This record gives sequence, C-alpha cells and structure tokens, in this order.
Amino acid sequence: MTGGSSKSTGAFYDVSYDRALSPPAQTTPYGIPGAPGDCPTIIGTQVGFDEEIDIDYTRLDAGGGINPDYLPRDPKNGCIPVYPHNFIRVNTLFEVVRDNGGYTAWSDKHQSYELVKGMSGAGVDDFYAPEINSIPVPLPQVTSMKWSPLPDQTAVSSSNAWTDSFQNIQCYDSLKVQATIHEIAGFDHTGAVRTRIPNVLGMNFQAVSVGEKLVEKSISTTGGYMDSIGTPSQALEGEIKFVDASIGAMVKELKAKVLIDTTTIIVTAKHGQSSPIDPKRVLRIPADDSSKAPPSSVVTPPPVQEDEDDVSLL
Repeated sequence: MTGGSSKSTGAFYDVSYDRALSPPAQTTPYGIPGAPGDCPTIIGTQVGFDEEIDIDYTRLDAGGGINPDYLPRDPKNGCIPVYPHNFIRVNTLFEVVRDNGGYTAWSDKHQSYELVKGMSGAGVDDFYAPEINSIPVPLPQVTSMKWSPLPDQTAVSSSNAWTDSFQNIQCYDSLKVQATIHEIAGFDHTGAVRTRIPNVLGMNFQAVSVGEKLVEKSISTTGGYMDSIGTPSQALEGEIKFVDASIGAMVKELKAKVLIDTTTIIVTAKHGQSSPIDPKRVLRIPADDSSKAPPSSVVTPPPVQEDEDDVSLL
C-alpha cells in the first residue's frame, strides 16, 4: 500500500516493539502490560496492532472498533494513543488518490488495518474490517451464498475463529466479496448507501492462506501442497476455486457497470510467507504436532518479547 520497506515505513509486522513509545493505558487481552501511569514514566513497549486492540475481538464487528486504551502512547505528545495509521511514517496509495479528488474503498481482516488510511488517517473513504479472529456466527447478510447456518459446525465454538475451518473461512471472505461488489455498483460496503464508484478499491482474501497452512484436526484434514511442484491438496484447491469464483463475481459486476475496459485488476500476495511448498520440508510447530514439543524437564528463561509467525523475532 506504500511502496516502502520496513526501513522507510517503520513497520515490520502487526506486532512489534517500539523503543520510543510508552505502554498502553490498559493491559491488552493478549498480555501487553499497561497502566495509566506507565506513560511517560516507561519508554519502550510492545506494540500490538492485531485483533487485541479491538473493543471486543470475539465479535465480528470487533465490538464497534478500536479500544484506545489498548494502544501504545506517545510520551512526547501528551501520551496520546498511537493508532495504526499514526504508527507508519509514509503515506499510502489511498491518500494519493484522495488528494487528487478520488474516492477509495478497502476491506480487510482487523480493525488495526485502518493503517491503510495512511498518516493522515483519511486515505480510505469506505473502510470495512470484519474481525477474522472473532467467534464464527451465521451470516444471513451474505445474500449471494447460503452461510446460515455455517457449513462447518465443528468449528463454531467460543474457542474458534474463522481461520479454524476450510469451509467457514470462505463464508468470512464472502462478507468482503459482497462489500466489494456493492462498492463497484456505486454503494458503500453495506449496499444500503449510494456513494461514488471508487477510483481504487479492493479487499484481502484469507481463504488461500488458510488452505495453505491449516491443520483442521476435527475433520482430520491438512492443507498445503502435495509435492515440490506445487500440486495443491484438495483443501487448498477448494480455497483457490472459491477465490477464483469470487474474483469472477467482481469481474461480472465491472462488466455490468461498463467499467471492465477502464479497470486494472491486481491479484497479489500482500506479504511473502516462507512456508515451504514441498511437504517434506515443512516443520510443524508443537501446536500442530505434539511430538515436536520439548521435554517438560527443559526449562529456559523467557525472552523479554517474542513475535512468532514465519520466524521468531526475540
């Protein structure tokens, strides 16, 4: 969204550490320590710009947005909360479009992804971010598909998220597909308010990511690839077909609005992930394979902070 690297944007990942900011006013649900008096007395804090800054990340609407008490604070600026869009140090393509009279829209997976609005906080006119880590619920509002009840009832408990199911993640993504189609038609993401057709718009798909990585134990199914040349597993192939059909629905709407010949469609990965395609080179972490867990007798001192996804940052 910026064209910048981590060096220029100041952002490495949605969870990171900042040596100039102070802790939040309240300890976050994921355990970033915070208290009202920690700013400006403490300098240096973990920064969590994922679902943990939601008012309530267990709800699809995130409880209504971002809780400022979970945000890091700026000790040099009256200890005001630092929102994700304040954290990055460069503008985004959406701000460039808006500064030139354009209208913009974007749909993503966390409220924290409002960072795409850029430093001004105003780059995206229509921002929509249903929480992907919320508890899965029926989606009767998705009129193009029948997602009520959800197709995979093995993954709808209070401990589940949308990413826990190959099927339910398609329901979740369908929310954003529908939002995008509404916007192409000249409405806001709800389809209820007439607006402008965006000059730039888009969304983040999660289905293929889930298809590549999920081990859904309840149905004894593992995603990913079958061999080193990238033959998809049945689970992953289903996600690819879903995304393909979804993009097709967007193309259909562009044609209906006579926009297809003046529209550039970009399909890309928002970031590179290092999970190997070759299944022989996949090393499952203990959460996926208990045989990988170290003996209980092994005790190591915990690091000050650790971020783990593709690799660990300690």
